[in-house]
This record gives sequence, C-alpha cells and structure tokens, in this order.
Amino acid sequence: MTIVNKYESHHGGIALSVSKTLAGFIAIATTTTAAIGLAAPQAVAAGSTICGPGYTMTYSARLPDAASRYGTVFTYQKTDSEGHVDTCAIFDNNRDGAMYMKLKLCPDQTSRPCSIDEGKFTQYAGPVRVINAGVCPTLTAIMKFDSGATAIDRVFMVPPCD
Repeated sequence: MTIVNKYESHHGGIALSVSKTLAGFIAIATTTTAAIGLAAPQAVAAGSTICGPGYTMTYSARLPDAASRYGTVFTYQKTDSEGHVDTCAIFDNNRDGAMYMKLKLCPDQTSRPCSIDEGKFTQYAGPVRVINAGVCPTLTAIMKFDSGATAIDRVFMVPPCD
C-alpha cells in the first residue's frame, strides 16, 4: 500500500510531494502508534520526508488524549553508519487555525543542546532533530490557546524508554 499526498511545510511554504510505503512504518512500537499513523498518513509521510532520508516513524501520541486530540506528536529515528540513533520529531496541529506550539527534543546527554521549534503554527511545529540523540531522548510538546491557557503540556522520554 502506497500513500501519495501533498503536505505543505510552514517553514518554507513549499508543497512537498510525498510517497511512502506503509510496510516500513507498520514495523513500529505499538498498535496504538500504528492506528494513529494509519489515521494520519499525510503527517506520517511528511515527517519521514521532512526529517530526511532513512527515518522511520517509531512513535505517535494524540495529545492531550485520544478524546480531546488537539495535536499529535510523531517521532522518527534512524541509525547512522556508526550505530548512533538519530531522532526527529514533529508536533501536528489538529485544531482549526493557528496555535502557539513548542516542540523540544533533548538528547540523553545533558551536556548537549536541545533542538527547539516554537511559534504560532497552523500545521505543525518541527521538525526538530538531534543527531546521536542517545537511547532515551526527552520530548516536550506544548500548545496554548490564544487566551494563553495551556491546551497541551507533555514531557516524555521517546519510546521505547518510559
């Protein structure tokens, strides 16, 4: 099964033509992640392309929960030629209109800098990437309403860590 979609990048205004095979994506962490990914094939395919060649989706989560989904986080990983795990993430805006969003990805070594994307986005925040992120990088996803009230404030270790 092949997905062919267009997904517009908010960082460059460039429409990306995306074609990805679901077979590689299905070999991921959980059935919940697979279900979320299958329900949002544009975001899955865009993330694989935007993150760069060789990345495979490893995790997704509806935030703040499945019933009140305001955003969806997608993480992608690849192993480089030296065996290091590189991690990339995208935070999809599932609301109508622009929302303040912040996405921060930090490597498991505290001495290394985090990758951050924040602003008011209609489609998604990211991608954020950390090369050689280590085994358990930390991801922060924040979304706020125009009133300043917090819609999402989630910090977690990128699975398979817990």
